[in-house]
Amino acid sequence: MKVKNKIKILSVALSFLFLGLHSFSYAQSLSFHVKGGRAFPKEESIKSGTETGFGFSYLIDKKISISFDFSYWKSEVIQEPQRLYDGKLSITPFLVSLEYSLLREAAVIPYVFAGGGIVFSSFEMDDIITIPEITISQKIENGITFHCGTGGRIKLMSNLALLGEIIYIYREADGETTITDLNFGVTTENFSIDMSSFIFRVGVKYYL
Repeated sequence: MKVKNKIKILSVALSFLFLGLHSFSYAQSLSFHVKGGRAFPKEESIKSGTETGFGFSYLIDKKISISFDFSYWKSEVIQEPQRLYDGKLSITPFLVSLEYSLLREAAVIPYVFAGGGIVFSSFEMDDIITIPEITISQKIENGITFHCGTGGRIKLMSNLALLGEIIYIYREADGETTITDLNFGVTTENFSIDMSSFIFRVGVKYYL
């Protein structure tokens, strides 16, 4: 992942963290969580990848909480005409969600959530065979995303719970192919790609 992308990701993460800590004094209950699962992109050329992430949330009402989530996965890409070449696509979403618990006190607490965020993407092309005078590179634009999902929590102890979630992330992204020819100069080709994905994940939530 390029240095500029790392700086952007770190800046967003710190911004979200600042917002969470700034609101801590107003929160009725703060919790931290770690999650892991599998992401299944809608695009057939983008294969599924193992997703991992972490975040924190706090209760703003009896059944309503706000969550900040940071996650990452990498998917293999199979070349399609006028789209991405063979390679690896790294996806890093930063999501802010409003969550509504359908039950307040129960052994299993189902909930629904929705929100938005930013998706950072980085594409690493596999080696391709071209004539020496030509080099090809591709990139995917970063941008906003929207998501929704549902899940359930099982309380193990007063401050510890297991959780499972299904989430749908919507993301349409623009891409660019750059062809550098030592004889004819540089040309660019633009394309769009649907990076929307379903994610199935489990995790652990710890309440302070």
